[in-house]
Amino acid sequence: MEASEIRQGRIQATSFLISITLIVVGAVILIISQNSSKESKKIIMESRINPNSETVGSLLRLPGIGISKANAIVTYRDRFVFKNVHRPAFKECRDLEKVEGIGPKTADNIYGYLKFE
Repeated sequence: MEASEIRQGRIQATSFLISITLIVVGAVILIISQNSSKESKKIIMESRINPNSETVGSLLRLPGIGISKANAIVTYRDRFVFKNVHRPAFKECRDLEKVEGIGPKTADNIYGYLKFE
């Protein structure tokens, strides 16, 4: 066997080991990221959100609710309470559909994350 063939064999073996290492590292990163996303969903489910009293920051934890929708919920709620003293703005999830930007699909998606007290 010539020196160039030996060198070529070592290069191939090294390339193979690097490829296997990258695959294993990628798989580990994928598993960790899936577990962390499950944990964040679990946190949301363990503490339900009352749209009648929560802050914009808390409302952002709801799936499909960004900053503009969270602000719209708080604005609607504050105006409603100002006009109707001592009455909550939202008695059930469908009441959120009165907020601009929230339709039936969004209301259905966040239903399980809400509480009304």
